[in-house]
Amino acid sequence: MIELLGDSEESIVGVRVSGKLTAADYETYLIPALDRVFEREKRARFLVLMEEDFDGWTLDAAWDDFSYWLEHRAAFDKVAIVGAPKWVEWCINAWASCSRASSACSSAPGWPRPGDGCARGHRPRPSEQQDDPWMTIIA
Repeated sequence: MIELLGDSEESIVGVRVSGKLTAADYETYLIPALDRVFEREKRARFLVLMEEDFDGWTLDAAWDDFSYWLEHRAAFDKVAIVGAPKWVEWCINAWASCSRASSACSSAPGWPRPGDGCARGHRPRPSEQQDDPWMTIIA
């Protein structure tokens, strides 16, 4: 399930994910929300809060995620994934080696960073911190 976070700023889309994500979740909630931001803004930030019961994606949902990402990846300023299970972190780190993403904590103002007390008290690992990473994983 995808729940849009209502207090997102104009150029930030925040979501809370739980259970197993389906194509309907993407097509009903996430893709329209991101498209609305990209209609107003050239660039966006994306915050994902993963609940403890997050169980991955259906095959159709994974395709929606991947294909949307390929089409719009250059339009994302920052991506933060908070509360990711270890297996999600491994997948992102594997993907990051082939892209400009980095599993680290951002120092950008107004973006999750160590000591912010992010959702459920998650903190990035000190060894993952870099000066200006593009993707943040706070597990």
